[in-house]
Amino acid sequence: MADLITKNSRIIGIDPGSRITGYAVLISLRDAPRSMHDFTSLEYGTFRASPQLSFIHRVGFMHQKVHQLMQRIQPRHCVIEDAYVRGFPRSSLKLAQVRGALIAAALSLDVAVYEMTASHAKKNITGGGAANKKQVAHMLLQSFLRSTHPKDSKHQAAPPPLKEDASDALALALAWGMESTLNAQKQSCTLRRRQNVN
Repeated sequence: MADLITKNSRIIGIDPGSRITGYAVLISLRDAPRSMHDFTSLEYGTFRASPQLSFIHRVGFMHQKVHQLMQRIQPRHCVIEDAYVRGFPRSSLKLAQVRGALIAAALSLDVAVYEMTASHAKKNITGGGAANKKQVAHMLLQSFLRSTHPKDSKHQAAPPPLKEDASDALALALAWGMESTLNAQKQSCTLRRRQNVN
């Protein structure tokens, strides 16, 4: 059965890449969240590997950075983009190696890992799976981040700039978080039906 999100659970979204990896960390404001306003943003950003590094060393760099981040924030859930590069098998293979290294970083810390495609996340956030990165970032900034970082607050500053790789990671975390309650309820209903049949 899907693991229900509880109040104060931390979710990290990851948009993997060997040169740039985006991340975003959310905190659930209630048990069984259903909408984006049931979450608040803890932090988001990108890790950038030096172009002078070999591919293998960039993979190691990203593994180390994500592992250190997870040690610091202690998330309960990790959502990583399930992706491939259409028409470029070598690039897809390299991306798979990065994803494997980042998944290993999470699992080594007992963080539950889930996968979601970018198009699925975009559809949940913008209503269209074909939205581009700029549209996703704009929607997240207007509809989510500005409500959690009000400009007129004495205690909170305006949200920091949202780079495209970080916006993809934020979309993944939010989309998965909003779906988790519904998915868990569906699985629970299916299990009960099976038990009644038996």
